[in-house]
Amino acid sequence: MELTKVMVMYDVRGIQKYIFRTAKIKDAIGASAIVENIIEEALSYAVKKLNLQERADLEWYTGDGVLEYHDADLAVQVLYIGGGNAYVICESRGLCLEINRIMAGYIIENTYSLQLATAMVAVTGNYEQDYAELMNEMSRVKAEMTLSKPLGALPVMAVEVKTGYPVSASPETGGSKGRTGDVSTESLLKLKKEKNVRRNIDGQIKILDNYTTRKGVDSTLAVVHIDGNNMGLRIRDLISKKETYEEAVNEMRRISFHINFSYKTVFENMCALFS
Repeated sequence: MELTKVMVMYDVRGIQKYIFRTAKIKDAIGASAIVENIIEEALSYAVKKLNLQERADLEWYTGDGVLEYHDADLAVQVLYIGGGNAYVICESRGLCLEINRIMAGYIIENTYSLQLATAMVAVTGNYEQDYAELMNEMSRVKAEMTLSKPLGALPVMAVEVKTGYPVSASPETGGSKGRTGDVSTESLLKLKKEKNVRRNIDGQIKILDNYTTRKGVDSTLAVVHIDGNNMGLRIRDLISKKETYEEAVNEMRRISFHINFSYKTVFENMCALFS
């Protein structure tokens, strides 16, 4: 039976609320680190789970620049990943559905409350046409998708105030102890990730303590959220007239890489100025 390739778009929903659900900076740091590469991690996990490593191409850039896209006889091929979205080609609808199932489970297990929206269309060879159909399909999926939440606390359960989820674990041991200060599973995941982040920042295990004026006294820290408005629409406009996959995907990769490179350069220059 001939396989019909499909292009699929992944969109992780609820990222901003997930990061800023509370005013605790540790939670925000941990949540940001969790979602930063969640799609890449979930897709890589699914590929390994299905033993497709030899027939998958998940890389679209290196530290030196973008990799050129060429159509290939692969089970899974990444077109582009960024901004909480991913565009991937799978060799068949059936394989795509299996990957989607595994990815959705991975995201729930590693974030607790985020959801994965997926849209899929057949590959015709005309990128402009396929991309427009994919956008319409994702709009339909989002409009009809039920935003389910984890099971809420029952009357006999302790509730974590900042999330409203059931208390499930001690942040120190990871096991439930029923003590004041115990947290929900979501908060525990964020705290564990935040500890790993701090350990990897120039060896400064207690980097947040460096911003306190006096031990035991809270200081006011500014959390700045930088977001390029309508960047997705801008990229869409720039590639809207390109019909072939190679031309459109390579252009999209170049634009996305330069945006990311420019942001990192400006941010690093800012850090150097105030260090």
